[in-house]
Amino acid sequence: MSWRTHGKSILMGLGAVLMAAVAAWREVASNGITLSEWVTVVIAVFGAVNVWATANVPAFSKAKTVVAALFVVLNLLVGFLTDGRLTGDETTFLIIQALATLGVAAAPAVSTLDTRAMGGSTSAVYRS
Repeated sequence: MSWRTHGKSILMGLGAVLMAAVAAWREVASNGITLSEWVTVVIAVFGAVNVWATANVPAFSKAKTVVAALFVVLNLLVGFLTDGRLTGDETTFLIIQALATLGVAAAPAVSTLDTRAMGGSTSAVYRS
């Protein structure tokens, strides 16, 4: 796994790991965090998996960034729909995830065209 081909996934994954570490630290260091705050961490993990699973398609070069941004919006909705406000921890998690999404937007997105994948036919398969 190289930075050139998987930089977007690496950054989104690092954001999810950082959120989980902050959540675990807050759980131990304070009176704990709420279920909705843990849900935001789980959503960030699923966001990282989805950024990884989204292909680097030349026709839609911003696909991974759009997917990452959708998961930030989902976490924003969790905060507002569960209790009508954002807690301090939820805000921290949103900032971490938003920074990871900006990293996804800035990271390289390299895909290779592999015509051998289709038995050498003229059809092409993009690999990311």
